[in-house]
Amino acid sequence: MFGVNLSPFLLSATIKHHIERYREQYPAATELLDTCLYVDDVISGADDISQALEISKDADTIMKDASMKLRKWNSNDQTLMKTWEYEGLETHPRHSENNSGVQSSKVLGIPWNVIHDYFTIDVKGLLELDPSKPVTKRIVLQSAGKIYDPVGFLSPYTIKLKCLFTRTLAKKISLG
Repeated sequence: MFGVNLSPFLLSATIKHHIERYREQYPAATELLDTCLYVDDVISGADDISQALEISKDADTIMKDASMKLRKWNSNDQTLMKTWEYEGLETHPRHSENNSGVQSSKVLGIPWNVIHDYFTIDVKGLLELDPSKPVTKRIVLQSAGKIYDPVGFLSPYTIKLKCLFTRTLAKKISLG
């Protein structure tokens, strides 16, 4: 069935069906799965370890009933990570970044510093513009498109590039 144009819709409909079956029994977990599921990642947080543990176990139960396994659980709290492992949940293996010894992971493709709990977005591509070449509308669009930001952390900045492009089109300004 995968590879068919309807596959993402069918997967989403299947997940929604299983969520609805458990809405009364596990309200917090169903809300989490309904609102925090992005493609195949669940991204969320909790106020304390016991709440995170309860919701994660309930979400795991719901998805197991659908024959879907939630895996690679990750947290910046070591106690929660150890508790998940003890409970049989598959945790995300930690790895080091650039020999610095800083533990990192990726969330929706964005590097997450697990220890200090912050995201890093690479904007080096913007600095790779060739100053010897004229700035064209295509270059402005490429610059805005080089930034991978699925959550919109950098929207206040990338919107300026997009507005610049829109103004050049509206005023029929030639760039380069």
